[in-house]
Amino acid sequence: MGEAEKATAEKGKIVFEEASKNLAQFVEEYYHQKIESPTQNQAQEPTFPLSFTSH
Repeated sequence: MGEAEKATAEKGKIVFEEASKNLAQFVEEYYHQKIESPTQNQAQEPTFPLSFTSH
């Protein structure tokens, strides 16, 4: 991130570890998210055929 001439292995390790920690935290939160059942958003079925339904 930034000027490559100022990069060091130590800085690279710090950036990599922080990014890895953030990714692991995101995956952990995503894994534990509650998945709700789909809801019916229409009061009645469509009156015309839809190509993506099983009707």
